Amino acid sequence: MTGESSPYQSRSSRLSQASAIAAEAVMNDAGSIVKDALALVNYAPAAQVLHLAPRPVPFAKGVAMAEPKQESLDKMWKFVKGFAEKSGTAMHPTPAVTEAVVKGLAMHMDELGKPLCPCNFYKDKQAEAKLRRWMCACDEMQIHKYCHCLLFVREDGLPITEYLPEGHEGREVYGVVTDPTPDKGRALKHKAVTAPTALGDTPASSSSTS
Repeated sequence: MTGESSPYQSRSSRLSQASAIAAEAVMNDAGSIVKDALALVNYAPAAQVLHLAPRPVPFAKGVAMAEPKQESLDKMWKFVKGFAEKSGTAMHPTPAVTEAVVKGLAMHMDELGKPLCPCNFYKDKQAEAKLRRWMCACDEMQIHKYCHCLLFVREDGLPITEYLPEGHEGREVYGVVTDPTPDKGRALKHKAVTAPTALGDTPASSSSTS
């Protein structure tokens, strides 16, 4: 199709650029986890639509992948499983997606002492960690029940977009995906606004990670 821009292509372009920056900087091993998670999240929407098997995720050549502490991994797995149950969501049906995101969260626990979302690229992770807006479970999940990492999704692997405002990229990519458990989750739904929040903006930061 010529002359048309696809939301898939737009999101793919942005995520690919972020992944390239992370790989080039190679700031630390957590950065490699971010690249891993971004690549998986970038691929997941197409996989759901086309029913394709997940493709291998490329790693930066020559970059040794350090492992997060087992204590941090155990803590994040416990949190993820508990929050999925509490919010009425499920972990992604492709295990590699969930594993990459949980590992990224654990790496950030070791690095920052906080579970900063590994699916974004941050110019200053220390500063971002103080804002708490992207602390898992992030403001977007607590307000709109939307997880752009695809960590907390429906059983079919699609993220819930029903509560997102018009114009949000989640709506553009996935359309309206209804919530099968509307009685669960959205602890901060009273903070919902009509305009989408971009990564560069500064929303009220009051996410809960417990």
